Amino acid sequence: MTSPKLRVTDHPDLSDFVVHFTGRNGARRGVHAAIRNMTPEQRLRQILIDRKIRASVTFYAASPVVCFTECTMAGLAYLIASGRCEPWGIVFDKQAVWDRQGGPAFYVRGDDWDEAEKWTEPLRSRAVKFEPGRHEWVEEREWRAPGAGRPAGFAFERREVQAVLTPEWAWPPSESSDPEEIPAWAPGVPHWWWDGRARQIKPIAHWPRPKNRRNP
Repeated sequence: MTSPKLRVTDHPDLSDFVVHFTGRNGARRGVHAAIRNMTPEQRLRQILIDRKIRASVTFYAASPVVCFTECTMAGLAYLIASGRCEPWGIVFDKQAVWDRQGGPAFYVRGDDWDEAEKWTEPLRSRAVKFEPGRHEWVEEREWRAPGAGRPAGFAFERREVQAVLTPEWAWPPSESSDPEEIPAWAPGVPHWWWDGRARQIKPIAHWPRPKNRRNP
């Protein structure tokens, strides 16, 4: 069965892309042992080598999922500048996540949570408890995809990678030609640079538009 095509977004506060950050500050849970002690850069390199993001049983999820944000450039800058996320990540078109049974996380009132816990997968693992003053994470604009395969994760094709996000203007460095360090195709991927001084993502000033999904 062919997956339905998402329409192209034409809204200043919405994007057509999702970003998986490889480093997050603050409370964390369920990080896979194989990557727990890696730096955000090491995790990004490993993702590019494996062409797979490891899934974790994160907050309120009942099974392993991979998390993304659909924030616009301004929203991404906020998450990084506020210290919530490290400026390392990998970018996909939303369609790639949708085609793997992913979708937007949805927020459930805390006093309705008992009912949400009865939902079946993967619906259950896209639910996040919303409790005023305790759990108000709506600024993360989260998407989740269920982990698949062994180990559970989000496997992807090279053509599905829209960009990599790093805090270094020249990345990967030229000495990273060893395929054990980074795959040969990675330097050709568009690069979004986090300029910490300006607190902006550069050199791309806007989110690039994918081909019209209605006419692939």
